[in-house]
Amino acid sequence: MRLFCSMTSIEENHRAANSQNPPKPAFIFDMDGTLIASTRADYLAWKKVFEQEGRDLSFQDYEPLLGMKSSVVVSEKLGLSGEAFDKAMTDKIRFFEEVVKRDGIEVYEGVYRFLEEIKSAGFKCALATSSRRPKTEMLLDSLNLKKYFEVVVTGDMIEHSKPAPDIYLFAAEKLNARPSECVVLEDAVAGVAAAKAAGMCCIAISNTHLPGQLQAADVVAESFLELNAAELAEKFCGSRG
Repeated sequence: MRLFCSMTSIEENHRAANSQNPPKPAFIFDMDGTLIASTRADYLAWKKVFEQEGRDLSFQDYEPLLGMKSSVVVSEKLGLSGEAFDKAMTDKIRFFEEVVKRDGIEVYEGVYRFLEEIKSAGFKCALATSSRRPKTEMLLDSLNLKKYFEVVVTGDMIEHSKPAPDIYLFAAEKLNARPSECVVLEDAVAGVAAAKAAGMCCIAISNTHLPGQLQAADVVAESFLELNAAELAEKFCGSRG
């Protein structure tokens, strides 16, 4: 097991917490690439959108788009507006669904067990994804994940994409949790930056990036199999649930 930790700043942040009544942590999850192995399907969908505009999209060029809102990709990377913008946004969802229908899609190993631990302990839990609501609902429903999240925040609900902290701060607000009580689970560099900018603890799962690319996180794990919700609650929030 490889688990990379940097605990000093986290311990300092939480040292002032009330030891008699420690807060329960709020877990906030990214979706694509963190919970769901959707990166390939997302890339293929974007590649097709780009090809329709006479543009090639290599996977290397796609990687910086991870965590970015679709509207930002279409407007800033493709330079589209008006009807062309609307068409590209619609096509992206349609292409993604076609790939998923053809190839299937999976939840990463250990995810259901980890979410069950959170649910059993009564910890607050939210999903905060840059994906739009239709795609998010489709995936949560088809993979039986919706029941684990009391709050679902999607990219079309916030103004600024990751690495801005907006989506995580909004999720914390909806959970009625302070940023210092939140533990974010992420897979992307921009997502880690967003979590840290929000003042939250961040656990990076190296599903889509090398561990060395994710060192800004407080913990880098190779998979959810290395993580235990109660142990993370104790470590980061001083709570035993």
